[in-house]
Amino acid sequence: MTRPPPALVLAALRNYASGAFVRDNAMIYSAGYNLVAAIVILGLSQHEVARHGLPALLDGHSGLRLLFWWLAAWSVPAAISLHYWRQIRATLAPLVPGLVEVELAAVIIVLALSLLLLAAPLWWLGAPVFGTLALAAIGMAMGGGIGTSYPTGATRRMGRLRALLIVPLIGLALLPHLMSRVIFAPWWAALALLVVAAGLVVSGLRYFPARAALQADIAAHAADRPRPPPRPLAARLIAVISWRPAFMPESPLNLGHVYSFGPVGALLASFFMVFFLVTFMGAFGMFDGRGFAQVIHDQGGQSIGQAVGVTLVVAGQWLLNRGDWPLLFAAGRYGSRAGFARRMFRAHLIDTLQRATADAIAGAAIGGLFHIFQPWQCLPAAFIIFGLVFGASYANAIPLFWREFGGKGVAVGLRMAGYFLIVVTFSLALTLKHGFLIAGAVSALTFIAGLATARFAPARLAAMDWPYEAEPVAV
Repeated sequence: MTRPPPALVLAALRNYASGAFVRDNAMIYSAGYNLVAAIVILGLSQHEVARHGLPALLDGHSGLRLLFWWLAAWSVPAAISLHYWRQIRATLAPLVPGLVEVELAAVIIVLALSLLLLAAPLWWLGAPVFGTLALAAIGMAMGGGIGTSYPTGATRRMGRLRALLIVPLIGLALLPHLMSRVIFAPWWAALALLVVAAGLVVSGLRYFPARAALQADIAAHAADRPRPPPRPLAARLIAVISWRPAFMPESPLNLGHVYSFGPVGALLASFFMVFFLVTFMGAFGMFDGRGFAQVIHDQGGQSIGQAVGVTLVVAGQWLLNRGDWPLLFAAGRYGSRAGFARRMFRAHLIDTLQRATADAIAGAAIGGLFHIFQPWQCLPAAFIIFGLVFGASYANAIPLFWREFGGKGVAVGLRMAGYFLIVVTFSLALTLKHGFLIAGAVSALTFIAGLATARFAPARLAAMDWPYEAEPVAV
């Protein structure tokens, strides 16, 4: 790769300080409030760190104070890399000599500066230099270096190597009590982690347009080939997870599933996710001497909150995938604009009720099984989970009340805020003296907000202009 001209790199860098970086960047609001919240919370923690040392931020339930910092460590790089991929995946980008190389050099510089920005608050509190850089770089590898869902031209061997290296690092996102192991690691171990994470970031940003186009063609041809029918056992499993009673017709909308989950499939998925995260966190108790039972007692509530919060990854995704349903409306099968908008939100309501009920049952049952809750707390916990998941599932639709057709960046930011709300509320329910009462009140308000959105958002959506984004066809 030839060295890009400094003048062109500087021009590319200027875009990161302009409206081009912010406009339609789906991660920009999430990155902004995560970073601000992290700085504020760490600043307010200065006195406790002065009294008890930096480990006070990382041990037990206090690890919640690093939640926003950790989320900023991947959402800030994610916003940066999103802009980078928009630039180099533009139709004419490969035709401009050196543009891909210039943009790569610019994004590496911006990510390096953001690494220092993320490390600065922990350095201010007295954290070791290399350990803090390593932890921030791991977050950056997850947010800015995982890459894109589109072909990049990377070789299959490189993809396997990156997957082998990134999977252990992802565990840190689920195991906050291991963050202290990275921060206080010996300098040589922290430096090794920093090098590995930096390598993952840079390798994940490499783009080879010609090979990427070839890979896309191969994938398209593979998708067109007839697939063999699933084996009998797999066919029966698909039938079970897809079964719906007669009063729950399948929605024509893409709600984010590979298969359209029915009640049984949703319940199985919820049980699997909650059980996996709770036991996964407990299994790593051997690394800090607390043991399986103690880790689950300390952080089981946070694990359940994370598991049910995963619901929001796909909840309301149909409202962001705007290229499909305006075309579906234009086909004329679902009535007027108002009727079509109500139909979409009705489908979302059925899916949300199903998800919230499944998460409530799974979270309460596994919480009782592992003694995260007292027996009398299981039923209140189920109601709290149901209200939080139901209400937060409408976060994507909130921007419809003040923005024309909503805003993707705001919608994604609010969806992530809903995830925070679930995790923090459920964790505090098990730590505060009257935590269940407070969590119950928050859950009730969230549920009411979801009902209000379900009631009034369809009319707002029907009154807006729907861009008709039909793909061009050569004639």
